Amino acid sequence: MNDSSNPYVEARVSEAVTGPNDSATVVRPTGITVVGVLSILAGILGLLGSVGGVVNLIFGQKMASMFNQGMPQQDAQAEMQRELAAVVAKYMIPNVLILIVGAVLGACFLSGGIGVIRRKPWSRLLLRRTLFFAILCEVLRMILYGFTQLEMVPITRTYFERMAADQGGGAAAMAQFSGFAMLIGLAFYAVWALIKLGIMFWGRMYLNRSELDPYFTTESVG
Repeated sequence: MNDSSNPYVEARVSEAVTGPNDSATVVRPTGITVVGVLSILAGILGLLGSVGGVVNLIFGQKMASMFNQGMPQQDAQAEMQRELAAVVAKYMIPNVLILIVGAVLGACFLSGGIGVIRRKPWSRLLLRRTLFFAILCEVLRMILYGFTQLEMVPITRTYFERMAADQGGGAAAMAQFSGFAMLIGLAFYAVWALIKLGIMFWGRMYLNRSELDPYFTTESVG
């Protein structure tokens, strides 16, 4: 690549004339802006998601039981809730660990995203390491989700089949619709997880580019 067409080289040449503290001489690559904004969003959503996950683990089954009180097939519903609660309890420890790791990664994403936009040299390494562990965490989350759904889906399917057998008509249609909705939910989760992995792989590879060195080595203001 010709140095004359490299915006970072041009920025350093301009800096030699105008001085290192002139922020107008520093060209912020579009990719850095994308990585920074996405990291900030990932950090905020990660922290909120971890808090929501803790609340769901603690109160999710209780809230579901409260909403289903007084409904038809209450006994079958209560039995299903007990079986689902047993599955949640079985995977409680790995879920809690993933939530804790998710909160830590969220904080790292937030600080790293702000750092790369402000041209802080430490933020580049922080985000690269954060992305590495986030990729591992996402893969483990997908595996855990898969094992959980393998146990939960048969439970819910059995419940809807029993409801359809007892009530027939609209209940049977509802059972079919619920089964279809579960499949759509699983497919959406898998696609979204793959999209996140793709973005994280791209972000980590992008931050490793040598042409970004001048952006992080020039003196930043503030």
